[in-house]
Amino acid sequence: MLDTLLRSETGWGSLSILDCSCGIGTQAISLALFGHRLTATDLSPRSIERASEEAERFGVDITFGTAEFRALEEGVEGTFEAVIYFDNALPHMMSRDDLLFSARSIRSKVREGGLFMASIRDYDELLKERPGATTPKVIDTPEGRRVYFQVWDWDEDGRAYVFNLF
Repeated sequence: MLDTLLRSETGWGSLSILDCSCGIGTQAISLALFGHRLTATDLSPRSIERASEEAERFGVDITFGTAEFRALEEGVEGTFEAVIYFDNALPHMMSRDDLLFSARSIRSKVREGGLFMASIRDYDELLKERPGATTPKVIDTPEGRRVYFQVWDWDEDGRAYVFNLF
């Protein structure tokens, strides 16, 4: 879906893409499999290590690095035809200033005529529903099968929760 959306919005073929909150590489690896040229960064060295292992397992060439998305000018060289920021990284910005620093930093990495795409959870819906857990996900690896899910313990006022990862 992301490949189709990126190509339709830009009108270009294979793109240079910065995934500036790549986590374990889910979107970056997928987009690399579609022929895009990826640079993928995250604040977490552990996530970058895992993303690199997964990219190797899938046989894709991605440039990985650790970088703070509020300071991409210092952490990432060059500009890109597309910058993506998926899977709920924006809500980690706890203040208006943090959000502004992030926006400026990301903008500095988008080439003229390029595209920025982001996604966030629908928090209004989460606050209404207050789910108790996420749907279990199954991952098959060479080491075996893993199942993971989160259990959410909501505060009385329903405005915050603590989650446990299993």
